[in-house]
Amino acid sequence: MAGLRSAQIGKPTLSKARHAFPSLLRKVRYFDAETERHLVFLTNHLEIPALTVALIYRLRWRIELFFRWIKGHLRIKHYYGTSPNAVKTQIWIAITVYLMVAILHKLFPCLHFSEIGNTPKRTNSPRLYTDLY
Repeated sequence: MAGLRSAQIGKPTLSKARHAFPSLLRKVRYFDAETERHLVFLTNHLEIPALTVALIYRLRWRIELFFRWIKGHLRIKHYYGTSPNAVKTQIWIAITVYLMVAILHKLFPCLHFSEIGNTPKRTNSPRLYTDLY
């Protein structure tokens, strides 16, 4: 059965942790049926319901995975702007280039793109020319 398992409010048990963070914390236990995993979230947001905490952190994790995919596939080394519009524009440009290269790979499998922006290298396969006629 999926959903909220428990929500507890308390302080850290270790004295060093309690000294570093003396405020009350909420520990939320949640079972995700989609991934069949038990998740535990620790937060200092005591005002919002525990189920909302779990759902927010689940969505946040999806965003983290999306940015991990971006870093791994789109070759964005750093962002050139700091405004939301600049970051969105750079991501959309990188996704567009990624999709264009994927389409080229699909249309012309004998071309190899070692780096985005480099001239494509042709293999010895004559397939490129026979597929076009």
